Parts: sequence; structure tokens; C-alpha cells
Amino acid sequence: STNSNNYFFDSVLFGSTMLDILHAEAKYTSRVGRVRDDYSFEKHTWVREKLDMSKAVFGTAEYIKDGLLPLTDYLGPSPWSDEMLGMMDDLWAYANVKWPYGVIPSSDIEVHGDLLQALARLYWFTGNPKYIEYATRVGDYYMLGGHHLTHNNTWLQLRDHGCEVLAGLVELYVALQYTDPTKHEAYRKPIHDMLDRILEVGRNEHGMLYNVIDPKTGKTPGGKKRKFASQLSDTWGYTYNAYYTVYLLDNTTAYRDAVRFVLSNLPHYPRYNWEPPNDAQDGHADSIEGAITLYNREPVAAAKAWADEDIHVLWSKQRNGGLIEGIHADGNFARTTIMYCLWKSLVLHVPTLCLFALCLCLACA
Repeated sequence: STNSNNYFFDSVLFGSTMLDILHAEAKYTSRVGRVRDDYSFEKHTWVREKLDMSKAVFGTAEYIKDGLLPLTDYLGPSPWSDEMLGMMDDLWAYANVKWPYGVIPSSDIEVHGDLLQALARLYWFTGNPKYIEYATRVGDYYMLGGHHLTHNNTWLQLRDHGCEVLAGLVELYVALQYTDPTKHEAYRKPIHDMLDRILEVGRNEHGMLYNVIDPKTGKTPGGKKRKFASQLSDTWGYTYNAYYTVYLLDNTTAYRDAVRFVLSNLPHYPRYNWEPPNDAQDGHADSIEGAITLYNREPVAAAKAWADEDIHVLWSKQRNGGLIEGIHADGNFARTTIMYCLWKSLVLHVPTLCLFALCLCLACA
């Protein structure tokens, strides 16, 4: 059952139709244990007849990080969190990528970010140290193994499909303070070096982050992707959330200052096209989410005004039938809208009976 103290969902719906959907999804898409793969309703079989484990792992990690983790943050222990734990356990049970610090499920940097974020939070959720052990197999590679994101790379992506690992390393850094203080100290300088270098060469005059930087030279990478690299990242807020987390832990005031600076400069980006050339809706969704997350910690007035304006740009993307683009990114639209509405509700809940009594009292007054 879901958390009975959560008033912001329909408990009857979650206990029936939504639960049926979860069970059906698990039945049809579980391919290797509870590791998911793409299923075709048209063909009534797998989209890829031959198993591509790397793609199955990628999809499962994304489902956990972007789908089931936020739901668990909201619902608490539930059938959805049970499924999430099972999926994560099987990602590692069937891991087959040999790595310097032990076998892991994938060599993909985005998957590493998904796993680091999820594993750190699953440790807090369950208290099970195995999740930290799994996470350090990945984290040690970047922090201690000569593959530092800014010391050793010439291409560092600061937008989605690359930036996830940065936030994941910070979440592991936080958890290690409590589980392994010695390793936490070993991570301290590499974490700060990474964050400091990005502030030095990865942002524009308003504090907005570029899509990609070459952290060794401090320049925009050249070649065919130069134009993409020089554009601004719509996931700037996710990255700055990592800065604020380290500020809270280590009291590095420069990181808090950087967050407040970028929030104060949001009015420079009214109706900004984060996803050129088509101005895709998920660019607005990601950017608004980042602003809301940071505003929760640092209520800079300019950020509130910007989010209140840009949410209408996002909503204008919805078609009459309810769909937005008819692809997976529609989930971004839904999640951002929910976040915005919860922010504006200030978590206010008035049970129906109390609301009726209030109206009756007002009518009689």
C-alpha cells in the first residue's frame, strides 16, 4: 500500500487501475529478471528480437531515475518502490561489464549518472550498504581512478545525456560522509576541483551553463558539434543543485553565490528557446524544474517571476487532445506541471468534509 499520509493522490485509483498498469508493465517488459526492455504492442513481442543488454540497462536505469525515484519521493514505500528495488538489484545481478573497481552494468556515462543518483537515494531509503558499494565501483573510477571529469577529459557535457554523472558523484559524496568518512575525504578535493573548474570555464556572463566544454583548455570543443556545444544547457538547474548540495555540506559559499547569481539573471531569458531549432517543450520543462528546485532553497524573486512566465510557454505546447509531442518527453511536461502546481499549492490540503463545513459556516455567517 502507498503512504496513507499523502493526500495528493487518488488512493482508490492507485490501488486499482494504476496498480494494474504497474503489474502489466512488469509482465510485458521484464526481459532479464526485472531488467526491462522495449515491448511492441503491435507485434506482441520485443521491439528488438535479439537482446541488446546495453539498451535494456539504459532503459531500466532511466526508468528508475526519472520515473520511479520521483514517485517514491512522493509516495514513500509502495508497490512502485518495491519494483524499483527489484529492478536495481537485477541490474547488478546481471551486470557483465568488467570495470577497474568491479563488475558494473554499463560503460555509458549517462547510465553511470543515473545509477549514482539512484543508488545513493536507495541507500537512504533502505539503509542497505550494498547500494553504496555498488555506487563506489562507479564513483571511484571518476574520483580516484584517473578519469576525472575536468582533469582528464576534453569533452564534458553539462546538459542532459551527460550531466547526470556530475550530480550523481555529488550525491555519492554526501552519502560517503556517513558511510565511509575516509573515502569521503578522498573524494573531497576531486569534487571541489570538478565544480570549481566548471564555474571557471563552463558558464556565460549570466551564470548559464554551456552544453559542452573542454575543461582542459577552457574552450568550446570544435568540430561538427561546435554549434551544439556553444548553446546553453536547459538542465542548468540540475547541475547547480549539485553545487548547492556541496555548499550545504562543506559551507563553500562560492557555490551558494553561483546559485543565487544564475537565479537573479533568469529575466535575461524570457521565452528562451532551449532546444533549437524547434523550441521543444522539454527544454522549458527542464529549465523550469531546475529553477523551482533551487528557488526552494534560495527564494530569489527574479526566479519566481521567470518561472511564473515560462510555465505558460510550456503549457502553450499542449495540443487540444492533451498530448504535447506524443513522445516520451511528454512525461517531462507532466512532471514539471505537477512540481509547479505543488509549489503553488504550498502543500495545502483541505479534506472534502472540512471544506463543506467551512462553506456552511461562511454561508451562515
